Amino acid sequence: MHDSNAIATVVAGVLAACVLLVTRPAAALLPVSIEAAWADLAYDEQGFEEIVSLAKEVHLTGKMPKVAWIKAANGALRVLRPRVRLTARVLLDDHATRTLLDGKIERLKCLDKRLVLLGGGKRKRPDSTAALRRLRAARRTLRAAERKALGRIPFGRKGLDCVMAEVTRRLPQVTGLPAAATETVTQQKRAWRLATNHLLKGMDPHAVIVPNKLLEQLDDESGGVRRVGIGVEVAIVRGVATLVRVHTGGPADKAGLRPGDQLLALAGKPLKGQKSGQIDAALAGKAGTKVRLTIRRRSKRWQVTLIRAAVRRSTVTGRRHGPKDAVGVLRLPVFASGAANDMRALVGQLAKSSKRRTQVHVLDLRGNTGGWVNEAVGIADLFLAAGEIVRVRMRGEPDEIHTAKRAKSDVRVPLVVLVDSACRSSCELLTDALQAHGRALVIGAPTYGKGTVQGVFEAERGKWSLLITIARYHGPDGGSVQARGVTPDVPLASVKRGGFRESNFTGALSTVQGDPKLRKGPTSKRSARLRACLQRVETHPPAWLAPIARTDRALASAMGFALRCVR
Repeated sequence: MHDSNAIATVVAGVLAACVLLVTRPAAALLPVSIEAAWADLAYDEQGFEEIVSLAKEVHLTGKMPKVAWIKAANGALRVLRPRVRLTARVLLDDHATRTLLDGKIERLKCLDKRLVLLGGGKRKRPDSTAALRRLRAARRTLRAAERKALGRIPFGRKGLDCVMAEVTRRLPQVTGLPAAATETVTQQKRAWRLATNHLLKGMDPHAVIVPNKLLEQLDDESGGVRRVGIGVEVAIVRGVATLVRVHTGGPADKAGLRPGDQLLALAGKPLKGQKSGQIDAALAGKAGTKVRLTIRRRSKRWQVTLIRAAVRRSTVTGRRHGPKDAVGVLRLPVFASGAANDMRALVGQLAKSSKRRTQVHVLDLRGNTGGWVNEAVGIADLFLAAGEIVRVRMRGEPDEIHTAKRAKSDVRVPLVVLVDSACRSSCELLTDALQAHGRALVIGAPTYGKGTVQGVFEAERGKWSLLITIARYHGPDGGSVQARGVTPDVPLASVKRGGFRESNFTGALSTVQGDPKLRKGPTSKRSARLRACLQRVETHPPAWLAPIARTDRALASAMGFALRCVR
């Protein structure tokens, strides 16, 4: 097992590396399914005991609610068919809730008599949308009543052992011995795994056990995609193939090519009339092979021969728009490894792509579900000259304070940050820091509200790891976005809002716990002026925004707002 000193060392190491915040969307894209990754792993009762012990030691609060053990029991019961689950008998005595709890009722002698097994019932499908809404509301009320009732009933490891014994007894009936003996063992392992994950969810909505194989793939995903080529992205601009992105460290970058350079020919063959996809295919090839390009930059024209190589293609993209290329749009969908350096390089590339100075930047963070904390800190440092960026607070450890250190290289161009309700974790960390320092105006919708940091701890007994909340981060003014999110300075109606948020999780950390009052935004007079200016932009948009507005109305509004109302 892990001793306290070892745990402290691991936690400190994780924070020093600036913990990876794993998000569901990233995990969902992995090529190997979770069940397939677990297939060869012998997760059992000993694995369960190790994870539970570790969770209590490293979790931000270290508290294991009583109801978490009942959740663990219900997790284990999910391997049985037909499905059964534990519930409170008092709910079956109430006519209002009894209609929603249809099924066979059983008692286990080893459990408190106030607990029963319920299963085998069939749910009636609602016959209209209104009936479906009523049913969902009734189930929400039922779940709240069930949590309250179960919270009053004593249940711990002894109760879980009772349920696991029942699961083991029933599995042969489900799988059919002796032919399916292997399947029975597999389901027993799965029962312990489900019990673990449900127990963790009762303690921390973001906690989970993950096979190391999946973590390695997720780490690869967060490190950017490598493709063989010359490291550019091409678009057809006014009928000419134009470099819109040059990836840092690639052959094109090393040869001095820049965004805005025009690509006239490949191996002496003119590219006029070809589509961007055809050009991308021609630029790709085997590593080590050569490709000859004809480039034009303003009045200068030359040829360059590049050697194809594996190039890390980052997720950071950008382009200049508007009259006199005044608006620089920076897009960051995830804080992948290397994002801060990529952002710094991209801002420099955009500055060199035109003789005219960038007048305002729009940082588009919509849909950004987080990533590496240190990348968010690095990007904040790019736009901040000095001051605190974030304070990471753990249980029983000194605060980890990150400050802006690149005073001579900060970008001083006015900044607008565009966010939506999907922006979470590291995305909120960056937005919160820029807003708190008054460095950027935030436009869009209130963000998700996830102000916690998750650490990854490898188990000793097997090839799996525990992902669990170990810290909570606080902005420069001491406030936390946890269960609250970042409130935009200027709301934008066309931006995604609502939906499921951190505060909707059962057991999510609360907003309070010593947080200061909500941050003050712009003064009422300035806020009124900004909103009125935005309304004018949306009512009478300039002609150059029309093509952008057809595909992305929110971005067009943000760009018009940035150029007319902020600079």
